[in-house]
Amino acid sequence: LKIDLLAEIKQSPRILSNYGNYLSLMNLREDLENYTRTRNPQLIADICRKMEQSEETVNGRRRINSNVISAVVLFIANWKTNQRNAENQRDEHREARDIFKQIVKTLDDETRLCFLNAIINELRYPNNHTFYFSCIILYIYAEADRESINEQISAIFLERLQTSGP
Repeated sequence: LKIDLLAEIKQSPRILSNYGNYLSLMNLREDLENYTRTRNPQLIADICRKMEQSEETVNGRRRINSNVISAVVLFIANWKTNQRNAENQRDEHREARDIFKQIVKTLDDETRLCFLNAIINELRYPNNHTFYFSCIILYIYAEADRESINEQISAIFLERLQTSGP
C-alpha cells in the first residue's frame, strides 16, 4: 500500500484538542521549544522524566497521563511539519525520527507504551499525519536496539487488530 500516492495525504488533519494546555502542566512546552532551538540532549532526558511523572487518576487508579504524552507527540509532529520546505525536508524528517527514537529509548516501559500508543493513535484516515506517523513507527521499529521496544509496538498493533473485529 503506497499511501503517499493518495491525494488526501497532503491534507492536514483537524486537531480539535488544545494539546498546548497539557504541555503547560509540567512546563513541557518550554523544554520542547528549548530543545528545538538548542538540540541539547539533556533536555530529552528532562522531557522524558516529566512524561514519566505525569499522572492522572482514572477509575480510582493512578496512571501515566496519556493526554500529556499525546501532546508531546503532536508538538513534535507539528513542529517538524510546520517547518518543512523542499530544500531540507529530508534532514528535518531525519531529525524528527531521531527525536522520537531518543525519547523511545529513554522512557521507562510504562511511559514508552503510552508514547507508542499516542503515535499509533494518529494512524487513522489518510492525511499527512497518518503518513508521517506511519514512517515514524516503522523507523522506530527498524532502529530499535532493544527487543522490548519491538514487542511493545507489535503488542499494540495486535491488540488493535483483535479489538477492531472482522
